[in-house]
Amino acid sequence: MKSIKIILLTIIFLIVWASCKKVKLPGSKTSGLIGKWTLVSETNGWGNTTKSNGKTTIEFTKYGKCNVYQNSILKSRTKFSFVEQRSIYSGKTEYIIDYSNMKTSESFEINGNILFLNAEAYDGGGKELRRK
Repeated sequence: MKSIKIILLTIIFLIVWASCKKVKLPGSKTSGLIGKWTLVSETNGWGNTTKSNGKTTIEFTKYGKCNVYQNSILKSRTKFSFVEQRSIYSGKTEYIIDYSNMKTSESFEINGNILFLNAEAYDGGGKELRRK
């Protein structure tokens, strides 16, 4: 009976430890992504731009989680990591955001307090965000 408790506690510890693992930040550009960002505008890839009401926040955590909030209420959470691949925008090998539950990845550019996210897909949409 005592050995079963030890095994269960070990399993619980390993699960908690694995879920708290930090995402690898392979460069200075990737570390700049960590934090909370307010959505400013969004495009659908066909030239239509929608201005945001400022009530959508995207948070990238050092633990590899991407949290999306609407009116401060958590609406979605997904894991992310960085992969090195050729960007369709620059044609250069860059670090790209890879989400665990999405078929597309996003390239990103940080210019001061502004973050640009672009779907790595032809006619893919993009987002402009401002650091909170």
